[in-house]
Amino acid sequence: MLPLGIFSTIQGIAYLLALVSPGVTAQVGTIRQSTVILTVLFAIVFLNEKANLWRKIIAAVLVTIGVVLLN
Repeated sequence: MLPLGIFSTIQGIAYLLALVSPGVTAQVGTIRQSTVILTVLFAIVFLNEKANLWRKIIAAVLVTIGVVLLN
């Protein structure tokens, strides 16, 4: 949980900095959705969730792409 907490904190700070920086606001959706891919990667590395590995990675990427397209 500690690495996920650290990355979530970094993500929150990057999110707020992107909102106040001119010209970077379009990237905010991508920064917000980075937790989906990080959660899958951390589950693979730390929890040894190796079953259906490629399905999990593809699903994380597709979910992120879908959310970015909806924004």
